[in-house]
This record gives sequence, structure tokens and C-alpha cells, in this order.
Amino acid sequence: MENKNPALGVAVEEPAWKQRAVERSTRAAKLRAEQRVERFLDAAQAIITKKGTTDFTVQEVVDRSGQSLRSFYQHFDGKHALLLALFAVMPMSWIVAWTNWGGNPRQYTFDFISGEMWSGQYLWGYLMTAIAVGLMPLVLLAHERRRFWWAGAGALLVTWLQPWQGATLALIVVVVEGLRWWRGARPPLAALVTPAAILPPTLYYVLLSRFDPAWELAGKSNAAGAMPEWSWPWWAIALTLAPLAVPAALAYRLPAPSWQEIAVRVWPLAALAVYLAPVGTFPYHAFQGLAIPLSILAVQGVLTVWRRPAPLAVAGLIALMTVPGIAHKLEVSVHSIRTAGDPFWIFGDEQGALRFLERDPRRGGVLGPVYAGYMLPYTTGRETWIGALSWTPDWKARQKIADGLPQEAIRNPEVERAYLGE
Repeated sequence: MENKNPALGVAVEEPAWKQRAVERSTRAAKLRAEQRVERFLDAAQAIITKKGTTDFTVQEVVDRSGQSLRSFYQHFDGKHALLLALFAVMPMSWIVAWTNWGGNPRQYTFDFISGEMWSGQYLWGYLMTAIAVGLMPLVLLAHERRRFWWAGAGALLVTWLQPWQGATLALIVVVVEGLRWWRGARPPLAALVTPAAILPPTLYYVLLSRFDPAWELAGKSNAAGAMPEWSWPWWAIALTLAPLAVPAALAYRLPAPSWQEIAVRVWPLAALAVYLAPVGTFPYHAFQGLAIPLSILAVQGVLTVWRRPAPLAVAGLIALMTVPGIAHKLEVSVHSIRTAGDPFWIFGDEQGALRFLERDPRRGGVLGPVYAGYMLPYTTGRETWIGALSWTPDWKARQKIADGLPQEAIRNPEVERAYLGE
């Protein structure tokens, strides 16, 4: 460490004893910060255990921890980040849709990107994603508290449900532990349990993609850019992420003394690395769960330049980030139901037809349009000639034929040849 002597105008090497004193002081400050965070988390856990509910206030946590409210807000950002993480829909999706900028193709692109990030979408037909994304913060918390076997079990389940989140999780842990080791905090050997836990599911999926014909087909159908609609231009990604990513970037100027604060900063970069990785299929799923760290960092970043935001202004910003987007997503779902685009809702007459097919003693698959193909396999146990576009080869060509069935029936020679394989 060097210092400038104002009298001589030259750099003077600091004494070794002074350097050591500064280093010890810095390490002690970081340790105290981590201990304060631990006390807040322990207090919150104790309140949850006692009440049997998560309905508690920030003040209750502060009082139970025996620390100050100011200290709490130095490490946490209240409930605003949680609201954004759970309910925020990136504004570009509804802006593009409601202004008709670029027409349907562009709307599809922005709906695609924002849909991968929106937590609400995971709860409608993507329950495994909801579980995997919901487990990620818990796994990171378990690892931070050195409960490595619990963290490993969680990482195993996350990877089994969603390999993209498993890869992101392992990368976060490896980078954070590496950074802390570089700073002098060598991790215990047991810390390897968490990243190592993703290996069995990953190996399983790799073997399936090599030796199982159905998985091999799925790998080709789900490859990046396999469908013309699956195109994420860099500018579209940037515009979609900007409302959270720009304020989040400000938070990187803040110190990150604790394990979790480093992890939150690494998370978006890890997700981007998984998205750009030249291996695996359907990289777009790497964006699932990205709203969690970006929301936390965005709130922290805003508070660095807007120290005391008015409650009404905060409420307005949160409403802007949630209400129009949710309204747009509901609008898209209703339109899809009414136009038989996706079977988000199976109606009574459709349920009756599906039950008839399930009870029919005759063996074999079912001929039907694309809409029916989405729900026939899982409701009746029967195969269908066309299903979801991510699992069907030559989906575009089959769609033209399959959707012509209701009007042209099987009298059409082209349809007959396609289905009979002649």
C-alpha cells in the first residue's frame, strides 16, 4: 500500500504493521455485517415459527433481533423488491402489444422474453418451474448458513426440475465461494456438495439426449432458433430488461460484504452465461427466475440516487411495473382460449370428448388439429400426430395438414397420404 507524501511529492510505502491493521479492520467490519444479517434472518425465522405464518412486519423483525431499523435497511430493502420479483411484468411486452409496434411477430418476441421472467406464468402450466425458481433462494440461503447437505438436496431437485436453473445455481455458488476465497475466506470442503449435486441430473439428461429417440428429437426441436419465432435480438433483450437492469446496475457500486449480497450480484451474470452457453437446448429458460435478483438490485440501486422516495411515488412505480403487464398477460390468455390457440382452459364438451377417447377400447393414436394435440396425450394417454411445437418434428408442415382436418376431413388426398404414411 502506497501513500503520497505532500511535502516531497513522492509515493511512500506504508509500514507493514499499518497495512495489517487496515486489513484486520476491514475483515472485522465484513464479519460484523454478516453477523447483523444473520441476526435479522434468525429473528425472521423465529417469528415465522412462532406465528406459523409469514404475515409479519419489518419492525417485528427489528425488535426481535435487538438491532436498529436503520441497520435493517442497510441490508434489506423491505417488501418492494419482493413485490417486483413476484408480480412485475416487463413493460415492453404491453407497450409493443398496445401500440402494435412491429405487429404480431414483434409482440411474440417481447411476450416470449417477458414470459420467461414473469413469475405468474410459472403457476399456470409450469409448476415444475415455479418449484425450481422458488427453491433457488432457499438453496443459496442454506449454503450461506453452511447447511450444505440441505443445500445439496435442494440443488439436486432444482436441477432435476429445471436444468437451466441448476446450472445457474452451481455457477453462483462456485463464483461466490471463489471470490471469498480470493479475499481470504477459504470455503470448507463440504461447500462442494451444492455444485456437485447438479451433476447426477445433468448426466441423466445428457444420456437421455444421446440414447433415447424421443429425447433426441426433443433436443433438435428445442434447439436455439429451431423455430423462426424463437429469435431474441440483443436489442429486444436489452429493452425488455432495462426497467430493472438499469437501476440494478447502480447497486453494483455498493459494497457486498456478505455471502448473500455477493450471490445476488452474481446471479444475473450467471443466468446470462447459461443463456449464452453453447451447450444444451432451449436456452431461453435461463431467464426464468431472473426477476428475483434484478428486483432486489433495482431497489438497492434506486435508493442510491433517490434516498427518500415518497410512498405514493413508490406505489406508482410498482403499479406501473405490475398492473398493465398482468392485464396484458390475461388479455393474451383470454384471446388464446377464445381462438383455440392453447388449451389453458378445457371446457365441458371438450372434457366429455376426452373421456370418451380415454375409455374407447380401440388402440392407437388420435387424429386431430393442433389444439387437440396439445392436450390429448396427457389427458387420454394416447399418441397424437401433432402436439406442442417444441416436441413435434416439422411442426409447421404438420400444422397446415392437421388444422385442415375439421374442414376437409380425410377425403383430402394430401391429408390421407400424410396420416397413412404413403
